[in-house]
Amino acid sequence: MTAHSVPQTEPQSPASDILEGAEAIAEFLFGGNEDDRDRNKRKIYYLAENSRLPLFRAGTMLCARKSVLLAFISRQEERGLLVG
Repeated sequence: MTAHSVPQTEPQSPASDILEGAEAIAEFLFGGNEDDRDRNKRKIYYLAENSRLPLFRAGTMLCARKSVLLAFISRQEERGLLVG
């Protein structure tokens, strides 16, 4: 396994892999404290419209799979093209 590869684990249930809403996605990607929450949530909406960040909508709610985001970040690191 290389430094940038995503470790292979047992398959998770789909529900435990899904992030629902821009706030949950922002918390997963950026962490941060309460002061950063609104700014990071706006970043997610911006990235949803202006990048290839792998997001999808369930109705009007932005959603993402944790495993897909981690794989996307890993590929970007390998290519040297970090998003954000």
